[in-house]
Amino acid sequence: MLCEQIIAPDFPTLTTSGTVGDAMLIFEDHNLNALPLLQGEHLMGLLSLEVLQTLDERNSLDSVVVRNISIGSDQHIYIALNTLTQANTGLLPVLDQQQRYLGVITDASILSGLATMLDVHKSGGAILTIQMKKLDYSLSQLTRLIESGDANIMQLNTYTDMETENIWVNIRLDRMEISDIVSTLQRYEFNVVHFWGNEMYENELRRNYEALLNYLSI
Repeated sequence: MLCEQIIAPDFPTLTTSGTVGDAMLIFEDHNLNALPLLQGEHLMGLLSLEVLQTLDERNSLDSVVVRNISIGSDQHIYIALNTLTQANTGLLPVLDQQQRYLGVITDASILSGLATMLDVHKSGGAILTIQMKKLDYSLSQLTRLIESGDANIMQLNTYTDMETENIWVNIRLDRMEISDIVSTLQRYEFNVVHFWGNEMYENELRRNYEALLNYLSI
């Protein structure tokens, strides 16, 4: 998913031909902390409310101090997310290949984009979380074991635990009943940390546990 696909609709902007007083009204109307400042079709930067509040309301916006931050419309959503995180800002202006302003990515719009990309709106499908060492990670082996249980991987993502350097693998499947798949993965010594699906497997464990307690109480 590209940045041009997650631009927030109808986001307000400021222009260099306006005044500080004009800008203050827009900030108040929309309850925002920063806004893009434009000169024609081109972005000058992000103007913060904090900076604006130090200026005389009669001053023009053509000489205010702005923050220079933007991203290309053809960049991936992951790059936008990293930029927003590193810059500690809730707004990321988007520019086309001619450096013309197209709009902004907001926290809400990027979250919506990630939800769409991860297909979280789709109901159904069990979720597995597996922890392993980097050297043990093999997508082909995971795929083979899961498909041997007549299931398909619909979504997979990984992240690295910075403290242990272990990889956490989150997998969503195309079916809910996964007791046989969990058993298969554990048989091949995969550490299935969490799983969410039908309760058949959980109920089976509970029945075995209760049977053991009954046996011990005889």
